[in-house]
Amino acid sequence: MWIGETQDNLLLTVRNSYIINSINHAVPSHSLVSLTDIVTTDGHKIGDNLYLIPGNYLQVNRIVEKYTQGNSEDEQEPYWIEIVSANATESTIFSVTVKNIYTKIGALQIDANKIVFPDSKPINLNSETILPQTLNKVAGDYLFFGKGTIESPMVGDLRIYYKVVPSNVQATILGGLEGQKILPFASGSNQLYRLYFSTHGEALKQLESELSSKKWDWRLQGGLSMWIGFIFFIFLTRPVYDWTSLPAGIGNNPLILAVIFVLVTMTLSMIGMNFLV
Repeated sequence: MWIGETQDNLLLTVRNSYIINSINHAVPSHSLVSLTDIVTTDGHKIGDNLYLIPGNYLQVNRIVEKYTQGNSEDEQEPYWIEIVSANATESTIFSVTVKNIYTKIGALQIDANKIVFPDSKPINLNSETILPQTLNKVAGDYLFFGKGTIESPMVGDLRIYYKVVPSNVQATILGGLEGQKILPFASGSNQLYRLYFSTHGEALKQLESELSSKKWDWRLQGGLSMWIGFIFFIFLTRPVYDWTSLPAGIGNNPLILAVIFVLVTMTLSMIGMNFLV
């Protein structure tokens, strides 16, 4: 729960970051910076080394799904299941993510393997995106391989679709300046390294929304864990402590007592962080 409250510290740090451009970035090394510029791949193209024509993408996601027979009473009908490397066999291909290691924003380099890119978007499958020898496998938004059809698949059939993150787009990056590179920035137990297809102001708003959501996730998870733990504590200590002696009879109901304990703890945690920020 305390980790969740530190998201406010990270947001405050971001608001005080240096706003630079790719030419003039005379700020202390290891500083948190924000740069808005065009993100490119320096002319280097990537694909999936299989069916997709290489393009100017920051990231390529190939999603492979197999039509599988249900093997339980609740799942008797066939259904599509994604094939990842952990459940792939030697005879099947599987989903993969490819990142462009030549990604730059302005004149500064980015570590594509560590940064969080914007969400990838589906691409149209046509002669401009799919290799010629595979065009006959295009079925709407998918490449289809099997004995059935995309509308009436048979068990064992495969379908593939692609999602990409485009380049040559104006973007804002938040990270740590290291010479001619922008790399992950560490702030306490938090790390920040994000790319947004937006202006600096819009990027801060989106980050604030993400951190707020993450903070409440930590609060709810922490509160639930404490609630369960405190209930066990009450039952374990009943032989040596009379909880029913508490005022207003709250000791008679361990569930209510645990809720009060969690609410008080969460309130003190939030107040404590407000004093520290």
